[in-house]
Amino acid sequence: MKNRKKLIVSIIIITGLFLILYYVFKVEKGELFESYTFEGSNLKIKVEARHQEGFMLIVPGAYYDYGARRNDSDTWIPIFTFLFDDPIDIPKNQIKEINEQVIYAFIGWMYAVTTDGGKNWHSWNGNPKLAQFANTGYGFIDKIQMDPNGLGAMKIRKHRGSVRSVELYSKDFGKTWEETKSK
Repeated sequence: MKNRKKLIVSIIIITGLFLILYYVFKVEKGELFESYTFEGSNLKIKVEARHQEGFMLIVPGAYYDYGARRNDSDTWIPIFTFLFDDPIDIPKNQIKEINEQVIYAFIGWMYAVTTDGGKNWHSWNGNPKLAQFANTGYGFIDKIQMDPNGLGAMKIRKHRGSVRSVELYSKDFGKTWEETKSK
């Protein structure tokens, strides 16, 4: 019976410490520091940059929320959220309209495309474990070229400061990517 009381007290203390640590070290989206709206033929893409807030032992970064709204709707649909470990300016030149139906956006190692004027979005996440934990820097996706027929190329760097790059290719506006050549 005595051991059971010790176990219960220990569980209560550990649970309490866990909750205290959770709320002390909780990190969340903070103040908006930049906003940008891309206006396409049939839809708008809004990017909001918010500081990362909370108690951190590292320099806080910033969240970049991408959302879309068709011109015939009042509802903003989330596309993706990206977290950089340092605040940067919103990369406005990384949202492109191919035609009224096809628009894509990218930041870091995230890419999203719509091929039906914003009704549906397809996201591609360029291996976040490699990018986040293997010292991969900003601009993981360096460049994307896409033609009106859906053929595209994405140039990516695998490591921060690397001059070596890899090209990925798509036949479907970037819904899927394949590595077929290396440089």
